[in-house]
Amino acid sequence: MQRSSELNFADRLIRRLGPNSRLIDAVSGQALSAAEIRDAVLAAAEVFLTAGLQSGEPVLIGCALSPASTLAYLGAMYAGLVPILLEERALASSG
Repeated sequence: MQRSSELNFADRLIRRLGPNSRLIDAVSGQALSAAEIRDAVLAAAEVFLTAGLQSGEPVLIGCALSPASTLAYLGAMYAGLVPILLEERALASSG
């Protein structure tokens, strides 16, 4: 998937990750390498686009302070979507 754009923050971020860049889960201490971050962001973007979302569309993302929500947020941005963070308690009480 190629989504290069100077206006796309997620694209610029993953291009600038250095070999020592890490995303660390403050709870578990697990760390993702730069390559794992890039792969996860691209995979999340692909999932959103495969689901039929189009550039500029909003997508709700549960806001747990976790690497998964961070990667989903960046994946949505990379795909050209508008990520909207929503506290997970709000998602649980809505249905």
